[in-house]
Parts: sequence; structure tokens; C-alpha cells
Amino acid sequence: MPLLRVLLESRFKLKTHTEVRVTPVYALVQVKSRAKLKDAAPPPANADPQALDDQMRGKVDHSKPAPGSFMVTGNGWVGSAVQVAGLLGQIAYEEGATDRLMVDETGLTGYYDFAVKLLHDKDGPSVAQQIEDQLGLKVEQRKLPIQTYVIDSAEKPSEN
Repeated sequence: MPLLRVLLESRFKLKTHTEVRVTPVYALVQVKSRAKLKDAAPPPANADPQALDDQMRGKVDHSKPAPGSFMVTGNGWVGSAVQVAGLLGQIAYEEGATDRLMVDETGLTGYYDFAVKLLHDKDGPSVAQQIEDQLGLKVEQRKLPIQTYVIDSAEKPSEN
């Protein structure tokens, strides 16, 4: 990021500052009965990148995700040693909550194993209700102070 910042400042004469703004967000929180995630050991820090690539390309057993990742199928998700922050994008996508930033307000800081079976039945429970029932997590609309980058000025770059 520092190199990108230098490039933008030199090439586009970009000037920015940061400020904290109260912003509408989606917050992932625990329900009152608490999260239903199984504690797990952290994934190995020195995991073999080739083994993870083989897993992703289907060269090894696909029935379980590699530690530190989760698999998404038409039936749901299965995770192995995943932090809650790693689920934010998937939950936002499944619940259609993609028009705002989603933040982790669960207070959960560990690594977790989980399995979610999602039914996409128009007469059945909503995806949000299924996630709440199976993971003990739900999405709420909130307004939170968020550090925001503000562009003060920029110029069209000159010819090379």
C-alpha cells in the first residue's frame, strides 16, 4: 500500500486525508443464545501453498476444506479453522446485504469449524433465519464510526 500511495501521489497529484464518519453498515452479531461455532486450532502458519492449490483445483479430497478455509456448495458451507471475519462476504452475499460495508461485531476472535445447510425454498425459512438458527449469528443494520478516506484533490496525469 505505501508504494501504491506514492504512485498515486506522484502520478495523479492525489491528496487525501482520513476522518471518522458515522456510516450505515451491516453488523454481524451473536444472537442471545450465543454463536454455534466449534472452537478449532488455528491453521498452520507454514501451510504448504501447493497443498492448498491442489485442494482448490480438486486434486485432493474435496469433502473437507483445507484448514483456514471454507467450501461453498449448492447445499451450504463447511468451514475448517476459519475466523468469523472470513465469513462476512459470504453472509453478505447470501443475505443480499451487499449495498453497505459489513463489519464483525460478534466479539469472536478465535478459529472455528462449522457447517451450514442452506435450503433455498420459497416456502421455507429465509437464508437469514437459517444462518441464525445454525450459526447463532445474525445481521443487523447499524450506524458506526468508520475511518474513511477523503479525496481532497487529484489531477489528470501528464503524458509519459
